[in-house]
Amino acid sequence: PDYDGCPGSLGDDDEVPYTEARQFLCGKLFSELWTEDGEGFPVTHGCYYSKTYRDQAYVKFQRLRNTNYEGGYIRHYNNIRDYKECEALCAALADCAVYRYCYAPNGCTEGAGTCWQMDDTVIPGMLSAEGTIPGRIVGIRRAQDESGGLFPFYREINIVFNEEYGLKAGTKYMLVMNARSLIELPAEMPLLELYSMCAEEIGCPRPYMVFENTFANSSIQLVVKGNSSHAALSTLPSAEGFQIQAPNADNVLNLAELPVFQFRLTGDGGRVVRPLAILRVHMWPLTQWNLAEGECSAVCIPYHLSSVKQCEGYVGCASELFMDPEFHSHRNVLKIRLPEVMDFITGSVFHTIKVADLALPESGWFPTRVGVQLTREDDTAPQYLTSGGMYWKFPDKGYTESRLVLQGRTGYGPKPFVEQIQNKLLVRLQFGATLWNWGDADLAASV
Repeated sequence: PDYDGCPGSLGDDDEVPYTEARQFLCGKLFSELWTEDGEGFPVTHGCYYSKTYRDQAYVKFQRLRNTNYEGGYIRHYNNIRDYKECEALCAALADCAVYRYCYAPNGCTEGAGTCWQMDDTVIPGMLSAEGTIPGRIVGIRRAQDESGGLFPFYREINIVFNEEYGLKAGTKYMLVMNARSLIELPAEMPLLELYSMCAEEIGCPRPYMVFENTFANSSIQLVVKGNSSHAALSTLPSAEGFQIQAPNADNVLNLAELPVFQFRLTGDGGRVVRPLAILRVHMWPLTQWNLAEGECSAVCIPYHLSSVKQCEGYVGCASELFMDPEFHSHRNVLKIRLPEVMDFITGSVFHTIKVADLALPESGWFPTRVGVQLTREDDTAPQYLTSGGMYWKFPDKGYTESRLVLQGRTGYGPKPFVEQIQNKLLVRLQFGATLWNWGDADLAASV
């Protein structure tokens, strides 16, 4: 089959079977693969993915016996921290809506306790009973079976490693996925369930033998995006709201030659960007950047084409951590707060921000865009977009290297002893930039 290797949305029925796993599909699903191991991330055999599935309920519904409505069924979650988390859990389910969040046996309020959920159909009798019965006054589900009900959709995404190039124990690995959240989620909400396993029948002591299992949680709260009344930068086909500027016609900035990050901001018509708005620029590749801690140097260049506008004064500029610092402490987000004295950014008035003195990575990469988040002064109503224009960098001198691997199990080879012959030695090639072949049969590099 002719599978598409370009990043993009997957349909519910899109799938690639194990037998069709391909390396270029890893590039479709993941934008970066990183490890702390000096030998680099192991070479993958390929990636594949399933269509979307949905589990049956694994938390049983409970029968309502303390209300004036008998026979309904509900679902509950314990130890919920606040009402928003309850709503987020419910939003991830099919045909579900939060009716009442209950805190204590003597009444319902917004606090830590139990989250109750129901489907979109609200029984009028339950509404009329609200507040009349002590305890948990809840909505119901029109379910006839205690084990029935629908839970979130999920998709299985798999990376396959060859027998000799697997993951090492006690080593940190990081995967940067091409994905987006469609709902609001609280911090520490499980987003991914991860398994390392011997998955297929061939070569495994038993099929689907799991070695490790854990969850990947959100490190920050994911909030609902702003609406049509909130500030926004322009997007295509109108104009690029965040345009990286470069001294060439291609608008591709080479940071190795000109380490000045300059970008123009254009508003989305009447959705003006006001003074003190906050920009967060996600510097891709995320695993390579480590910006200096503390303030950076930034200035605003005001719009001046048809009339002189104001954009002056202090421009806030600092770096932020995007990931859990206990796992990966690189500062890879550039936070910009626009000046207080500034004419509104609109579709016809655009200002330019210039950032200097960036701590550049040693590695190199081919031209890439950056991710941009815009929020209001109080850091609410976010908008996310990718940049117009690109930046790139060639590696620092000495970063590209090749050598024999002589240490560890990889260096020993399968036949390391004196009398053995036909041992295998591995050569480690560290490229200074990403190599692409887009799934073609031709090699991306030759030695």
